[in-house]
Amino acid sequence: MKRFVDQSYRLAEIMTKDAIIARLQHLPPDGMRSLTMDNGTENTQHQEITATLGTTCFFAHPYSSWERGTNENSNGLVRCSCQGVLALVKSLNNAYHRLNL
Repeated sequence: MKRFVDQSYRLAEIMTKDAIIARLQHLPPDGMRSLTMDNGTENTQHQEITATLGTTCFFAHPYSSWERGTNENSNGLVRCSCQGVLALVKSLNNAYHRLNL
């Protein structure tokens, strides 16, 4: 069982590394100065990312979300847009039930 878990973590690490490199390798040299990552085990291959992309990887301190500004801003935008969509769906659902009663 332990070997399966170890292989699963290894696969997640490799997939994360490959995804980051695939998404960012096409940026112009001035398009990216550094990456800020969280401390998850999926980011253990940061040295390969650094070598491939020619950038620097930094790690955020635990419970310091302000150190990952773009990520937290994006999460906030998603939350706002989802709340608007959910409010619309709820409103339409209520109107549908009122009309069908």
